[in-house]
Amino acid sequence: MAPLAAVCWHHAVNDQESLEAALSSRSKFDNGIQAIEADIIYSARQGCAVMGHPPASDGDLSLASFLEQVARASFQIQSSEHACPILKLDFKSDRALDLGLMPVKEYLRTLPPPRHKHLWI
Repeated sequence: MAPLAAVCWHHAVNDQESLEAALSSRSKFDNGIQAIEADIIYSARQGCAVMGHPPASDGDLSLASFLEQVARASFQIQSSEHACPILKLDFKSDRALDLGLMPVKEYLRTLPPPRHKHLWI
């Protein structure tokens, strides 16, 4: 992976459209996405953690679905198929974190161990 100062980030990947764009993009550094930053809020309507940024109170993409799609995506980083970008999850409330930990644990279970180091919370 490139030095952190040179990493190409996709910020505020907080809805389905943004996730699809991030997963299909190619960076100028290595022809593949290097990092995704996403915000997580609690949706009282859905009763789960969803992608979004305050003042939003709901979203079109649950954290579980977001992580499933990232886990299924195939990435090209330093010519290594199935390498993983940095994934930074910014939980915006204690409730979002409480409800988001189980989907995060499930996501980590689906990954080979080297990919675990790319998840930042």
